Amino acid sequence: MSDTTPTNVPAGWYPDPTDASWQRWWDGSRWTEHAVPAASAAVVHNAGTAQAPAYAQAPAAPSAPLRTDIQTNTVWIWLVVLLPLVTLPMIFLIDWRGYLESSIDMSMTDTANLMLPSVGVTLASLVLSVVGYVVVGLGILFAWLDWRELKRRGIQKPFHWAWAFLALVITNGVYVIGRGVILRRQTGKGLGPVWVWIAVTLLSIIVGLVFAGILVSEVFDLIFEQTGDMQFS
Repeated sequence: MSDTTPTNVPAGWYPDPTDASWQRWWDGSRWTEHAVPAASAAVVHNAGTAQAPAYAQAPAAPSAPLRTDIQTNTVWIWLVVLLPLVTLPMIFLIDWRGYLESSIDMSMTDTANLMLPSVGVTLASLVLSVVGYVVVGLGILFAWLDWRELKRRGIQKPFHWAWAFLALVITNGVYVIGRGVILRRQTGKGLGPVWVWIAVTLLSIIVGLVFAGILVSEVFDLIFEQTGDMQFS
């Protein structure tokens, strides 16, 4: 078949030069053996490339604009974040050395009283436990007040305050972090309390490690003192 089509014509279906009732595929440089009736050429796809039919797609729903005008920080969220700091100094208020001394003395003199703690330490531990639960309860209350305030300011479906109950078994960070994620999506901000909570958590861990180190050091000192006294007695 002679090429009667100019070579600069792009590839496509064109009237067959030998029979106008048919259309033949021009590959850009020569005629090919692929031919179809003229009426169906429009629905024939490029030979050698199988393409899925194009379906109309529904336009994506436009995302809501960021509500940068909403103030995301409330006094309640700062109370939730900072409240755990109340319990940190309390562990240093207990006379742990006196408790350790009495425990070691009893272990060396009267085995029947080995597990009998001092009344002062027992009372202090009880107070510390009660304060801890009060702090958690206040944190839940403040989370509810924070959630209510965010709704009043226009936040759509803020992170639910009930997540604060996980502070009883894990940490209050679940509410703080979840709240920050939701606010970030709607306002482009709101992560400040999250970073402060992380700092408070790290501080609590450091204080706990320091306290544990001091306590272990006291135990060894008392053991050495008691051992030395027994050797010289």
